[in-house]
Amino acid sequence: MATPGRRKAHRAPRKRALRPASRLSVRSRRTPAALAGLVLAGVATVGASAPQVLTTAAVGTQPATSASSSEQALASAPSLEQHIAERREVAVSRSSERQALPTARASLVAGMAEATAEPEEVDEAEGGDSSDSDSPSTSVSGKPCASGSSVESGLSSNAVKVHRAVCAQFPSVTSYGGVRAGDGGEHGTGNALDIMVSGSTGDQIADYVRANASRLGVSEVIWAQKIWTTERSSEGWRFMEDRGSTTANHYDHVHVTVH
Repeated sequence: MATPGRRKAHRAPRKRALRPASRLSVRSRRTPAALAGLVLAGVATVGASAPQVLTTAAVGTQPATSASSSEQALASAPSLEQHIAERREVAVSRSSERQALPTARASLVAGMAEATAEPEEVDEAEGGDSSDSDSPSTSVSGKPCASGSSVESGLSSNAVKVHRAVCAQFPSVTSYGGVRAGDGGEHGTGNALDIMVSGSTGDQIADYVRANASRLGVSEVIWAQKIWTTERSSEGWRFMEDRGSTTANHYDHVHVTVH
């Protein structure tokens, strides 16, 4: 019999009520984990397959690029005809250079020989003209004087050169003075020549003799009371003292002394 005052606890209903709740909570916790696993597995699958697709696409496009480069290289390469034409031009150019080389060498040798050759001497006493192409102020003739050569008797070779050169350059002058017997100076030795002239013609002759002094062997020129010497040629004309007369002061003749 039941003890009075006590009541049985209704535990069974609470147990039955708790069990479904516990099972539902366990299931609800497991379902999100499973879903997360499936999502991760799908992402891994997509990630693993993506590089293969990209690689395949890259590999698939590479042959097309290589083929395009090859076609461009072949298109830009010169043809066989162009190559032959270029080689022919090179051969012709080299042949021309080889043909021109002997001519250039000969010209060079000739130029060197001409530059190093000594000037030819002309025997003016035999009538040769040492400078036919010279200007009138520098041409020197060795031909005998047309007006006569009697004054050349006893003159030195350089004095004869002066006489013939002046006679050819100034044919209007016909009077000269040469050797003087008993003269103790250059006129006694035949190394002096007097050119009898005055005025502007005397100026021209004096300048002419000075301009050709080295070719004629001149050492001294006296004219119009002035003197010029090769030793002091840089000083030009130098004035002389007054000797008292026109002839002594050389106003009526050009005096030339030679070596």
